[in-house]
Amino acid sequence: MRQQISAKELVSYGSLAIPLSFAGISIYVNAPDYYATQYGMSLGVLGLALLALRFIDGIQDPIIGYLSDRNIHKRKLFMPLSLIILGISFFMLFSPVTSHYLIWFVLMIFISTTAFSILTINLNSIGAMWSRNSDQKTTIAAYREICGIIGLLIAITMPSILQIHMSKVSAFFIMGLTLLVFISLTLPVFFSLSDKIILKNSSSKKLNVTSLPKIPDKIKRFYIIYALSMLASSIPAVLVLFFIRDRLDLENYTGLFLLTYFASGAIGIPLWKKLSIKKSKNIVWLYSMLLAIIVFFWATFLSEGNLWQYLVICLLSGIAFGADLVLPHSILADYTDNKKDSKHSSFYYGILAFLAKLSFALAAAISLPLLESQGFAPAKANSDHALLVLSITYGAIPCVIKIFSILLLRRMTNAKKTDYHRSFNNAK
Repeated sequence: MRQQISAKELVSYGSLAIPLSFAGISIYVNAPDYYATQYGMSLGVLGLALLALRFIDGIQDPIIGYLSDRNIHKRKLFMPLSLIILGISFFMLFSPVTSHYLIWFVLMIFISTTAFSILTINLNSIGAMWSRNSDQKTTIAAYREICGIIGLLIAITMPSILQIHMSKVSAFFIMGLTLLVFISLTLPVFFSLSDKIILKNSSSKKLNVTSLPKIPDKIKRFYIIYALSMLASSIPAVLVLFFIRDRLDLENYTGLFLLTYFASGAIGIPLWKKLSIKKSKNIVWLYSMLLAIIVFFWATFLSEGNLWQYLVICLLSGIAFGADLVLPHSILADYTDNKKDSKHSSFYYGILAFLAKLSFALAAAISLPLLESQGFAPAKANSDHALLVLSITYGAIPCVIKIFSILLLRRMTNAKKTDYHRSFNNAK
């Protein structure tokens, strides 16, 4: 029987995504640029540091998932604690108390991303276990991601607005205080949800290491596709501030561009959700990837002052991005919606989080040293060659990677259809 889920419950659940997204984009996008421009750190060093951090962070994600599955009954203890740790470490990341900036950067990123992982893995797992209805799973994911986009929109517009009136250091000091305010507001809202929702499937606390699942082939294939898709999305995420400032010379419009991208992503979520009800989620995800490639490839050819052209790219690629926010998690929820795999939900989402972070790590480790090797320097005068490499790395390379994820997704979808027809014919 399909359970009833109220809008109030969905909003309460999604509210936790606001501070998480607010912190996430600043940690993954703003922090490297902040340390490069404010403290003169090398792009190559930052790229390698991020690779090491993401590698460690990624390895611990499945472990966090496993431990979370064992300790679901303690979620009301470790989730609030993790949220507080995230707020403090985020504040300290942008307010270093030492001149050893690399050590401070590594330490604060590690602490904040560990807390971030605990929260996102458990938030996704709660959503996956809430309902067994496929459409409701997508609705739950949609509420979470829309709330997440609210946090993103605030995070991307605040620095630009604040820096009109104050220094970058002061602006990010205010950002840190803002996150602490969001945490204090969303904590009671999220935990107003009943224990039946937050602590669902608490019998999984009896799991032990030998009971970890053998990952089914279909989920392995899904993970590969997801990793490639995330790598394609992560490269522009790493380079977007450099591209806007150093290639387009439109730094004053950074907030507008990012606001347009993420707002259109929010608009795209209900569109993709509606399409996924009528068609296969895999097919709809494939359509969104095609749209992203067709639109984003043109960013390669932009040059100084191309404001409206880039704004259109942000708008259309943002709509495509909406599918990446909601469909992969919903697809994984469908794949694990069985008695055997559901009790390992946090473990599976831990792997998903690991792949997202590994993709970002590879994006930073590849793109930042590559740009530095070609003579690119952030916020400084650059040669035509260095800017061309920036454009190709930002616009063209992600599209090529995305093509591979499309081909694999199409192959997996066709295989799924073949299996269905074979089962149908055997039943006859």
